[in-house]
Amino acid sequence: MRQEQRLLQGLARSVAEELREASAPEGVMAEVFSRGAVAALADSGLWAVACPPPLGGMGGDPAALVLVAYELARVSASLALSFVAHSSVCRALDAFASEALAGRYLPALAAGAVGAFAVHEPDSGVMSAAITTRVENSGEDLVVHGSKFFVTNGSEAEVILALVRSEENLFSVLAIDESAPGLVRSHLDRRMGLNGVASCEIVFAECVVPRNQVVGQLGQGMEVLKRALIEYAFFGAAAVSLGLAEACFEAALRHARERTIQGTPIGEQQAVRLMIGEMDGLVAASRALLWGAVTRARESPPQTALLASQSKRFVSEAAVRVADRAIQVCGGHGYCQELPLERRYRDARGLTLHYKTTEILSLDVAGMLLSQGGTAPWPT
Repeated sequence: MRQEQRLLQGLARSVAEELREASAPEGVMAEVFSRGAVAALADSGLWAVACPPPLGGMGGDPAALVLVAYELARVSASLALSFVAHSSVCRALDAFASEALAGRYLPALAAGAVGAFAVHEPDSGVMSAAITTRVENSGEDLVVHGSKFFVTNGSEAEVILALVRSEENLFSVLAIDESAPGLVRSHLDRRMGLNGVASCEIVFAECVVPRNQVVGQLGQGMEVLKRALIEYAFFGAAAVSLGLAEACFEAALRHARERTIQGTPIGEQQAVRLMIGEMDGLVAASRALLWGAVTRARESPPQTALLASQSKRFVSEAAVRVADRAIQVCGGHGYCQELPLERRYRDARGLTLHYKTTEILSLDVAGMLLSQGGTAPWPT
């Protein structure tokens, strides 16, 4: 790890711990979106990790995203996931937007405005190519018809990037202001976990968008999604799962040392030690896989989509198993809300569904491996 990466991680850990100390016992953004937490991240510069330096950001690569998301997730998975979703918007604007469009939005996003990516729809699920939200020409403007659901940061976002289908059956991404005519935020989602990410449905009822707010070119939407979500946000989502897994593992270790039965710590019991050994292996494997994938992606950009998908699939599933074993080690205490383990389990479970489900990622990984003719040699 380079020195600047160590400094960034140290800053993220410091800010995360300050937020932990200032929050209620249930944790930062456990059930509601926290503008205070966003302000703290913006003040520290972390909210701007994905923004370019000339426009107020750090110009962070996937490694920077991973380090910050990981540290935030050890305190709050909701806060970390909101950060990842916001950062993917910044990444898309930095990579594809015109100079004027980037200059309009990125300084505000770096300073504390919130970004959201609106892709999924009731009839498309995680299959982006199945969307039906459409855009039509209307003089100098574009008019959007349709709706998106499960939009992370949706009810709080000042800037929304929406994937739409044109009359020519091309996919494009539009940057839409929160005050755009015809943009309606519907009900806030109440879910099993990750309830602090302000997820909601967004309806575009003849929503008027200036033509110059296309991100990239008309018809370039899938490339925008690939660069900003698959090759960037997937690494961040994996880091959220890793932070959750480590937090659960540490809680289980503390409990195994401190909880006694007839004067003997439960960590002396063989059954407990077996579970601790299993958790340690999963956390260590997840950490090595994720950091190795980020490093290899920098050295071999064509492999980035495969590496990000592999990481997100494995680490999210490992986090659920670690959270489950941690609850088992802590017994009834782990199942009660006196410990944050039950919330972390619910959050970890959601990350196996977010962006793409484990099953679809498995299909994607297999397809890429088959088309590429195999895996890279080890070590790389």
